[in-house]
Amino acid sequence: MMSHDWEVKNVLRLKYNITSENYDELYSDEQVAKYEESLEALMESLREVNGRGILCDIGCGTLLFRMFIQERDIEKDIVYYVGLDLSEGMLARARRRVDALSDVVQADAEHLPLRRKTCSVSVSYTVIDLLPAPEKMLSECRRVTRTACIISSLKKAQRVRARILRVGQYIGETDKDIIFVARLPP
Repeated sequence: MMSHDWEVKNVLRLKYNITSENYDELYSDEQVAKYEESLEALMESLREVNGRGILCDIGCGTLLFRMFIQERDIEKDIVYYVGLDLSEGMLARARRRVDALSDVVQADAEHLPLRRKTCSVSVSYTVIDLLPAPEKMLSECRRVTRTACIISSLKKAQRVRARILRVGQYIGETDKDIIFVARLPP
């Protein structure tokens, strides 16, 4: 028998499989606004690792964030980019953008398939609001990351925001989202 949490995740996975082909056209402007708002925190976190870090994108979708950092020449400051997503449809689109310095893996944000402190910086844009147990994702993000976790949450997701505020600091917002950074001790 499937648990309630997995039922919720399966519905989300199927929804994103269906929207994956048109995702970029539908949501790229909204996503780029979040990326712009969190750019300074990302750059600060990369400076902490001398610009030679591994970036983990939790809920990477079609790799729009990777395209964003490539266009701004930030990718030169990242040794490797790993994208994680639950949706096979999103990953199929993302794989078209993968190269020798990046990879994508199907994964659940509440159970990341990475070793402790593997990543220098983690980002996750509007994934936490979709999860049955957002605190598990926060815990996993902190487990796999060395310097900072940058997380966005929908403004209307007040139940999630209180949890993020306990571990993170407000850094900005867009029309729909609030963005936080959780700085991690060395």
